[in-house]
Amino acid sequence: EAAREAAGSMVCPEVYAGPWAIWYFTWMTPLVALGYKRPLEQSDLAALHPSDDPTALVATFRRNWAAEVAKSKAGFSRGCSPSLLGALAKSFGAGYAVGCAQKLCYDAQQFVGPLLLQKLITFLDERGDADGSSSDKPPMRVGYILVALLFVNSVTQSVMLHLYFHAAFRCGLRLKAATIAAIYEKALRVKTGAVALPEKGTEKAAEKGTEKAAE
Repeated sequence: EAAREAAGSMVCPEVYAGPWAIWYFTWMTPLVALGYKRPLEQSDLAALHPSDDPTALVATFRRNWAAEVAKSKAGFSRGCSPSLLGALAKSFGAGYAVGCAQKLCYDAQQFVGPLLLQKLITFLDERGDADGSSSDKPPMRVGYILVALLFVNSVTQSVMLHLYFHAAFRCGLRLKAATIAAIYEKALRVKTGAVALPEKGTEKAAEKGTEKAAE
């Protein structure tokens, strides 16, 4: 219990991490280094990110679910069932939309890389096929620029893919926490009378069968 309280008192390093630390996940380097030296303990772990706190997640989902229920009872949606997908999308869709935008950038950069490589090959061919006069050759700065663009494209492509996976897994964690809480809350509200009881005729038949087996 004391270890759990100590872990909860530690602020998540991602909260105060800068852009560079978020892009390259250096905010978790101390924890990885500590885990390399010795097995991690409960007291070594920091608290969850405030945006991933189950209490806040469930409160957000309940608010949007109540809005869906109210919408289904009024207006043009009267008589329709409330949309669980709509409530989940309103609650946690923004984070996943950011991840989708990052994935779109990654996919676009997959086409940029071959184009830059083609430009670089063309540049080398022109430099080799040109005559001795330097006026016929493309300037070297063009090659340097192409190489620099290739490097930047590869680095940003890797960063965008990692950020997308981070956003996708975080969105899955939030969806799981909200749905589990909603299911348990629904299960605890089920009345005891709602449980199906065996009919009297079935009970009598079972009693007769037991008596015959005993004879």
